[in-house]
Amino acid sequence: MLSEELKNELKAKYPKLYITELDNGQQVIWHPLTRQEYREIVSTVDENKTDTEIIMNRQEDTCRHCIVYPESDTLEKLIQECAGVATTICDEIYAKSGFNMTKTTQEL
Repeated sequence: MLSEELKNELKAKYPKLYITELDNGQQVIWHPLTRQEYREIVSTVDENKTDTEIIMNRQEDTCRHCIVYPESDTLEKLIQECAGVATTICDEIYAKSGFNMTKTTQEL
């Protein structure tokens, strides 16, 4: 369980944090993706991988960049043991990082 002390520590370190609770009860704390982090993630391309593999790797890398709790060993285990975790959390991260900010779009 996440202690108040750790929550306060993380809040002091990161200007904006979100918490997502998975259906297994695991709490995941993450910060929005910065433009620089996004550039780093998308600039890494392995020519030998399929588009699907590239997307999955980017989702996992996004999680590794943005998730601040749980820590790396637990996070890696969570990503590898639960196939949809990286996709689910990555979608949340993208949404809060400005990728879904359009309120309306109309034809002129």
